[in-house]
Amino acid sequence: LPAEDRQVLSAEMSLTGIAGQQYRRGGSLVGPAFLVYYSPAFLRTASATDAGGALRVLAEVYRQARAMWPASASSADQDKTVTIRIDQIKDRTAEAIAAGHAWGEVWLLCKRNELEAVVEMSPLEDIALGSFTSSEFYLSTRPLCLWMRQRDENGDSEYNDAPLFAELEMLKRESQQHLLRPSSATGTAFEQQKLSA
Repeated sequence: LPAEDRQVLSAEMSLTGIAGQQYRRGGSLVGPAFLVYYSPAFLRTASATDAGGALRVLAEVYRQARAMWPASASSADQDKTVTIRIDQIKDRTAEAIAAGHAWGEVWLLCKRNELEAVVEMSPLEDIALGSFTSSEFYLSTRPLCLWMRQRDENGDSEYNDAPLFAELEMLKRESQQHLLRPSSATGTAFEQQKLSA
């Protein structure tokens, strides 16, 4: 399992959702905590053929959930638990989940309210052009990078001969950069860029 995924799983699964509570071995005093509903069922199914792939999927769900709900040290947020439902992937293998991208399907984490989000599959053509770089879309919906990667001899990630995956990754990076730019009285940097185009 890549170090970045191990770190995500370790950090997120050590949160208790109770303010001030911490395991003896450490962990952060931040919140909210995430309850990934159906994760035991998913791991049981997916681990039968690819345990590492199953854990990478789970790490990506946690990673995007944390991007949607940034970590906060306030007692109110430490005392909060957000439910992430993964009903649509719980009976699938990691390989089956990843294969969807080759057929033009994308997995999304969709925020339902302040305490709940769901993982859903959507045909790529149903997502409006530019959605991945729209700040409004990105605050309530996060694309999950669940396409399969292979490792080269140096251990670095490579895409499995699919330009689409590299393009999706590029769109994800661009959308994150747009959101990090400071906004002004005339709108976000992304909106200003669209107006000047």
